[in-house]
Amino acid sequence: MLGKRTPDGDWVSAQFKQPVVPREQTRVAVLGYHNFSKTKTRTEMRMSTADFCRQMQFLKDSDISVISMQDFLEWRFGTRCLPEKCVLITIDDGWKSVHSDAYPVLKAYGYPFTLFLYTRYIDVQGDSMTTAQIEEMMANGATIGSHSSNHLYPSKWKRYKQDSPEYAAQLKKELADSRTTLMNKFGNCSTYCYPGGYNTAPMHSTLAGAEYQAAFTVLEQKVECEESPYEVHRYMVFGTNHEIFRRAVNFGGQENVAATRAAIVAAEAPARLFFPAAFEGCTNMSDLTPPAPKKKTAAKSTPKTTGGKSGAKAAGTQPAAQPAAQPAPAASAAPRVPTAE
Repeated sequence: MLGKRTPDGDWVSAQFKQPVVPREQTRVAVLGYHNFSKTKTRTEMRMSTADFCRQMQFLKDSDISVISMQDFLEWRFGTRCLPEKCVLITIDDGWKSVHSDAYPVLKAYGYPFTLFLYTRYIDVQGDSMTTAQIEEMMANGATIGSHSSNHLYPSKWKRYKQDSPEYAAQLKKELADSRTTLMNKFGNCSTYCYPGGYNTAPMHSTLAGAEYQAAFTVLEQKVECEESPYEVHRYMVFGTNHEIFRRAVNFGGQENVAATRAAIVAAEAPARLFFPAAFEGCTNMSDLTPPAPKKKTAAKSTPKTTGGKSGAKAAGTQPAAQPAAQPAPAASAAPRVPTAE
């Protein structure tokens, strides 16, 4: 289902699961992943390989079309139409587990995906991927995007005044030079992903000058065809919070939440049959059983008093219930903006 219009071009879909619709009717959920493992403890940045396979099986069983980055860009700039519901898969940084764990799953399902690489983390010792591993994936559905040169976090960018020569030098080094490096190494690179999601107007200008076509944030929302090309929304799928994936793939609103959650759980059995290697030896698979609904407690009645005096506070003076505490965002991620399902 994937091909290239030119030998040095990026992957593009020859057909889709669902019929195409007018551009303004399409919504795209961009998924963002980082690291994977079958045995290491799940964290926000590290996902269980089996959990990832379950998610990919859900997409296979659903009416959602998985598209390539080239599909996305052509739709965004008006040269092609897509189905109504689409998902774009992206993976940040360049961890070697992408090649060992995620790539076999993506290859088995035939899904295109984009690798957002920061150039300092290629061919170095430790957990980084090699050039050969990246090239192998590029031959089987992967597209390359830039994740900067050195993966500077927001705190480092904020040390510079945005109108200073130092800031301009960093913009060139991290944004423009990283594209040049990736182009020289792999042949193509037209998209960017902000480390930590942090972005500024000067970054947008630098990206445009360096001929990037789009740049991705970490703020959740479905993408529509008029999305700002340098502030594209994305769902960062944490390994410890499966509701993020559920929100991303639920295109039906609040009334479809329970059905989507149940379908993700049900994807485990066919996933085990379709690609059992993702589950073999896996010791960190998460339990997706929905929590039991909380029982409602009867409200206490206000005691009656005599003589016209009340022994209880009036209802209007009762303290308001405090909202449940929300988990703190990851250090590298911007706060999630609450959106409708």
